[in-house]
Amino acid sequence: VAFCRGICSQAQLSRLENGGILKDNEVYRKFLDKLNLPFDRVGLVDNSLFEQAMDDILVYQNSDDLIINARRYEALIEDFQRKFRNNIVYTHYTYVLEFIVYVLEDELDEARTLLEYILGTMDILPPKYLVLALHYLGIYYAKSHQYNDAYKYYTLALENMLNEGIKNEIIHVDLAVCSIHLRQHLYAVASLNKAFATFSQTTKHWITAKIHVYYSIIYLVKGYYDESRKHLEEANHQLNLSKHSNLEVRGMMLCTSVALSHMKNEPDMAQATLVRAIEVYPNETTALLQSIIEGLPYAGESTIYRALSNYFNGGHKEKVFENHRHAFIQRLPIIVKHIVVMDYYHYLKDKNKYKKALQLIEHYRLHEYE
Repeated sequence: VAFCRGICSQAQLSRLENGGILKDNEVYRKFLDKLNLPFDRVGLVDNSLFEQAMDDILVYQNSDDLIINARRYEALIEDFQRKFRNNIVYTHYTYVLEFIVYVLEDELDEARTLLEYILGTMDILPPKYLVLALHYLGIYYAKSHQYNDAYKYYTLALENMLNEGIKNEIIHVDLAVCSIHLRQHLYAVASLNKAFATFSQTTKHWITAKIHVYYSIIYLVKGYYDESRKHLEEANHQLNLSKHSNLEVRGMMLCTSVALSHMKNEPDMAQATLVRAIEVYPNETTALLQSIIEGLPYAGESTIYRALSNYFNGGHKEKVFENHRHAFIQRLPIIVKHIVVMDYYHYLKDKNKYKKALQLIEHYRLHEYE
């Protein structure tokens, strides 16, 4: 008690002793002075540079024409780590920035090493940093296919955004995608509506196109094919208006169109669109669609994706699906997941397993096709 007298409360000291972090830099300075250890205040220039780095993340993710230079950010983080090594609060701020960049670069193993630091020090973060930390925790868990955790952090980020008046409307799109994975389609539509209300009034065309693609996916899953097609056409229109090419969104649009044509039993259209999708943005989704539509074995390393290829091409659909049910639902891209579930539904009906087919539809909240 005597050690902390005049500096902080006994409760605060106990928290520090147990590895906790306090918001007040002055507490650290007084303790370190008492122990004859160094403590650096952060100067206005360095504070401004760090603030700008965080602001740029917020601006970038809500922009149509900006990208994050990962190498520049890696250099900035290294510089901040050196400058803030004797300031524990700003050291933890830097952990947040480092975590965000790892998530942006899909370096999830590296991001995972920082989780303990991020989750354990949320209450020392200023509002803007807190919103970004929560948002990127959501993105991290979504990329890790842990959608319940992702949903939790997205909603916490949104709550803090609204409380603090922070603009970050792109989170509504991320929340919608997470809701689609969780089969909460009404929530997904509500989130997309909020995003659309903001971005449709701007020249951020590829973000608006992305919103239309996710509307299309929802209508596809619910069996409203004409509405799904209309949103794909609008997405294409928005992409054509954009001054900046976004191959990822165009690839998403084309893959969704492939799935739509496949579900409508339009094999020639599905094949032609798949060829375009592979040319524009070849990725795991196009490889999986190619395996489904062309009957080719999946050549990648993923065990789950090879199991999917075996489901369509191996002749033991029920056994493969039931053995990999959880992984299929958790890890497959949304449109591929839908194709698989609906194919399995028709397979069960063809085998006169109507009760099991109905249970499948009810569980995954899908439209019951004839």
